[in-house]
Amino acid sequence: MTWQDAARSMKEINAGRKLSQVWVDMGCLPLYGVIGSATTICALFMARYFSSHADIQIAKQVRMSPDIGQDENRLVSHNERMGMFRLNKRELHIFPFTFVPMAKIIERSTGQAPPQ
Repeated sequence: MTWQDAARSMKEINAGRKLSQVWVDMGCLPLYGVIGSATTICALFMARYFSSHADIQIAKQVRMSPDIGQDENRLVSHNERMGMFRLNKRELHIFPFTFVPMAKIIERSTGQAPPQ
């Protein structure tokens, strides 16, 4: 038997099925959704990071300047780590998880506010 005969007898798509029915299985749709969501979140984070980082400059005139971080908004955004510095200072409830900041735990256990 030659390879042509073997290839002729192979059926890659079963009779009566379309190509879309072979590649898009209903069980794979949640997997496609998770991959698409993760890709979107990653792309949005990278776009936000590159557009608001104090040291990343796209314009040539700004890159030629010796003063890094000219834009105050970019500097504030970078120093706050995209808002995460504020996030760990308050309670966060996302069912079924609850995040309690360390200051509240200290206050609850000792009865007095922790020193700043």
